[in-house]
Amino acid sequence: MSIFNPGAGLRDAVRCDEPDYLIWKWRPRGGRPGRENAIRWGAVLTVREGSLAVFVCKGSHDYVWGPFSQKLSTGNLPLLAPLITAACGGGSPFQAEVYFINLAKLVQVRFGVPYFDVFDPTYTEFSVPVAVRGSITFHIEDYDRFIELHRLDEFDLERFSEQIRSAVSKYVKSVVANAPERYGIPVVQLERKLPELDAEIGGLIKKRLESDFGVAVNGTDISAVDIDTGSDGYRELIQITKKLTSARLRAQAEADIKDILSGHNR
Repeated sequence: MSIFNPGAGLRDAVRCDEPDYLIWKWRPRGGRPGRENAIRWGAVLTVREGSLAVFVCKGSHDYVWGPFSQKLSTGNLPLLAPLITAACGGGSPFQAEVYFINLAKLVQVRFGVPYFDVFDPTYTEFSVPVAVRGSITFHIEDYDRFIELHRLDEFDLERFSEQIRSAVSKYVKSVVANAPERYGIPVVQLERKLPELDAEIGGLIKKRLESDFGVAVNGTDISAVDIDTGSDGYRELIQITKKLTSARLRAQAEADIKDILSGHNR
């Protein structure tokens, strides 16, 4: 990273082509270290639709919203001229950091909660390992608040996923662990309640992410509730369920036979 040599700024492109980012810092290619923020008028600034470029000079900043693609100059980019003159001393090249913020309306991260024990409401001595997979769709609505919470620093989706992992895991485990008793269903039938699980988990995640992480949640989608069918708990639960079901069926059959015989004896 370095200062541009004469004419290099005319060829350099200030743009973001990253596929998965929330905040991304632009850096020029090549050159001497220590001059990584030098930008020359004439460099082409490109801001895609759904993105925002933030120029930072000695604590002051200004915004350029996409779509935008022009050479940097005081003529065609007048909103930056006072900022550059006051904060950066004017002239070219000027020292400024450029950050791109992803304002796309649909940004998605996937999550997975590893196996945890869920107890059957009827046979409470049996627990079955359950894992949950899904995705969260969100967007940055208030970029000032987002910057306040996360600072102007490179911030990609992987880092965001790591930050929200514990909160998402807590809500998923709490809702799913209580679902069999709440809805009166066996653990092995949890997937029958995916819409209800979706709504309940989604409401908790939406509130937490908006208040603590500065993003507006469009939706949460629980794509699968996986039962560990190879676990001892699952096998034992299925076995006892089959036995009790068979016993009930035999008892019902015997009762039906008695009714039939008593009817014939009348």
